[in-house]
Amino acid sequence: MSSIQGLRWGDELIQHRGDVKQAQTLDAWLLSVIEDYNVNILSFSEAETQISGRLSVLC
Repeated sequence: MSSIQGLRWGDELIQHRGDVKQAQTLDAWLLSVIEDYNVNILSFSEAETQISGRLSVLC
């Protein structure tokens, strides 16, 4: 799981549990991190995400 993916997953989990205020706070923070570090975030193609998903089972 990528760092951004993990952070998004946690944010969505918190929202799903009903803590909307905390989820909104985390969402705003995550969006600012993505914006601030955009040049350092790698994009993945569909093929790369397929490989990552397969490899993540092994970890």
